[in-house]
Amino acid sequence: MSALLQSLAPTGRRLVTQELVTGQLQRHAATAWRDHVQPLSHAIELEQLDLGLAQIMSVVPQHSSQIDARAAVAIHRALPISRRVAADPGVFRFLAVVHQPAFVRHRYEFQSWATMRDRFWRAGLRHDCNTFSRLWWIAELTVIDGDYSLTERAFSTQSVAIQVFIRKFAHYRPAAAACIEALEQQPGGIVERVLPRFNAYLSTVPLEGQDQAQLRVVLDELIDLAWDERADDGGG
Repeated sequence: MSALLQSLAPTGRRLVTQELVTGQLQRHAATAWRDHVQPLSHAIELEQLDLGLAQIMSVVPQHSSQIDARAAVAIHRALPISRRVAADPGVFRFLAVVHQPAFVRHRYEFQSWATMRDRFWRAGLRHDCNTFSRLWWIAELTVIDGDYSLTERAFSTQSVAIQVFIRKFAHYRPAAAACIEALEQQPGGIVERVLPRFNAYLSTVPLEGQDQAQLRVVLDELIDLAWDERADDGGG
């Protein structure tokens, strides 16, 4: 029987050591973590996840951002959990700290202890948060009836993947989809100019009253404005 998904309690934070995140320690023995985990009410086997990640790590070089799109799809498909379960950060902490620390190390190069520690532990969708949490949630917010095309496009550039999903409006799929479609071909500087203004616009209207087409019109106007400003700034 394959390993089962569990939740790592807050006391498990002590397991996030420099030895683990740098790979000096490949993974903790069960004796180190078994008193810090709790089973889920519904058993989720991790064999499919392990096979998917192993295949990705075998073909995509270490520390490449190309890992993200493929891994997000693989992780989400392998973990059929509800958003309520996914709201428990312990689920993703178990994956990063206990079960698959090698994947986090394969995705990210150790450059800063604080940042790398957060990629094992910190809850959220930021690029410096728990790696499994970020990828699962971006897939969850972009998958449409089993189609992960939008998920893959969300990772077309790091600017889009990072700047869109650090904002709360990304939890409203029409807004996330409009952003991905409008910005996936734009340079990072334009993305960084547009999204704060788009976020400000959304604070003035009922978000659920805006469909994807309406939001795309707003984004296109903001993109044109950003390009005009960039020209006035001398292309900066």
